[in-house]
Amino acid sequence: QEVAKHNIAVTVLNPGLMKTDLLKKAGVTDEDLARGLDPGAVAALLSFLIESPWSVTYPELGVESLSDVHCW
Repeated sequence: QEVAKHNIAVTVLNPGLMKTDLLKKAGVTDEDLARGLDPGAVAALLSFLIESPWSVTYPELGVESLSDVHCW
């Protein structure tokens, strides 16, 4: 809202737990990583956001792994 008057749109993507080697090296367990988001899925979401019309904003977008939603 602060920069909208200058035709600037801002979107923040904070995916949280992702299945990456970086988190393994940080000590996150395989069990926890299994519930994480696939980096390819996050990349696809980022691509969608970038390709969206500049006049469209996403003030809040929830993203979860199916394993969290369905307890798989």
